[in-house]
Amino acid sequence: MGNESKRETGVFLHMAADELAKHCLTRAEYHRGRANVYLKRADELTKDRREAPNPNFDGDDEVGYGKFGNSSSQNDPVAQMHRDAAMHRGKAERFRFIASHVIPDETYTLTILELPALEIGA
Repeated sequence: MGNESKRETGVFLHMAADELAKHCLTRAEYHRGRANVYLKRADELTKDRREAPNPNFDGDDEVGYGKFGNSSSQNDPVAQMHRDAAMHRGKAERFRFIASHVIPDETYTLTILELPALEIGA
């Protein structure tokens, strides 16, 4: 009885290094693509705004309102698209970093709590 091995309880998944690296590179590419989509949409919206500015803008921007309405970046769709692009770029960088640090021929033990961060089964 005293020689029994202690076994951890919970859900553990084993993932081969090449599978983990491939998954991370796939997620990095996905997030790079999403960042590009958001930047393209922001550029298109900025272009549209230049072509059709707010006709009620009188040049006075003292109260925080500009030619496109409320200038708060929280309500600005272009600023939001830039924030979303930055978030996706950050995720892409994180996944590329993980992929580049996977040790070949290892088997990685993942807990169920790590799956969302790795976007497995998301």
